Amino acid sequence: MNLTIFANEFVFPCFLFLLFAYILIVNPELNIPETNLVSTTRQVSIANQLESFFELVSNSGSLQTELDDISDRQELLNKLTLMASNHGYKFSKSDIDLAIRKYTPESQKDYIFLPIGCWRIS
Repeated sequence: MNLTIFANEFVFPCFLFLLFAYILIVNPELNIPETNLVSTTRQVSIANQLESFFELVSNSGSLQTELDDISDRQELLNKLTLMASNHGYKFSKSDIDLAIRKYTPESQKDYIFLPIGCWRIS
């Protein structure tokens, strides 16, 4: 009986280990690709930078004034990217464009919404 208990306690964990090893080797698509982890980490970093940048602009009247006369989406993307770069932030126009799509309802075709303001675009 002691041999049976030892066999059960030893064989079952070994079986599970071999089963998981087999699944990971034979089915590599079940592995989480490292690029997804890097991409997710980058997305979190960009989101944090955007939030920090929007807070900076919200608390600075002079930065808000620089955005007053913008009436074109591309002009807004260019201006925000330049402002961010000048203040040490590193994100692209496409990152800002994603933020615009996040904050602007699809039904609003004539406006752009961000936490730092709203612009009517032509």
